[in-house]
Amino acid sequence: PNNMQRRVFVQLFDTANKPVGASVAAQVSFDPSSGIFKGTANFGTVVPTGNYSAKLKTDQYLVKKTPVGVVTAGTSNTLVPVTLISGDINGDNKINILDYNILVSCYGSKINSDACGGNKVDADLNDDGVIDGVDYNLFIRGIKTAKQGE
Repeated sequence: PNNMQRRVFVQLFDTANKPVGASVAAQVSFDPSSGIFKGTANFGTVVPTGNYSAKLKTDQYLVKKTPVGVVTAGTSNTLVPVTLISGDINGDNKINILDYNILVSCYGSKINSDACGGNKVDADLNDDGVIDGVDYNLFIRGIKTAKQGE
């Protein structure tokens, strides 16, 4: 990938599975050899110290809920390393025909055509600057993985 750092949005949930505080933006690092995102988030002092889980969302990936453990108010807290499912090109938290249509409209030489529109960055699932068979394979793998998790 061209960008190893990603911005994720993190929403905390208490032990009763109720949202706590607002979603915060955090920087995470992507390790391409393992496919894992790692990072920290600071939830400020609005969130009391306690045990939480979180939903993480970044562009091109489905939302994933993961345990966080104890969050300490006012400090940077380490997020549990997580693997996310890629393929959500249009950002609606689904991998479906709408995403596929964007991918196809940007594939190969179409990347700079009017058909691709402003979708070039989002359709480049492996972030290498081209939309090709690798992106298509990541999309197909995302569909399969998402279906298995249902």
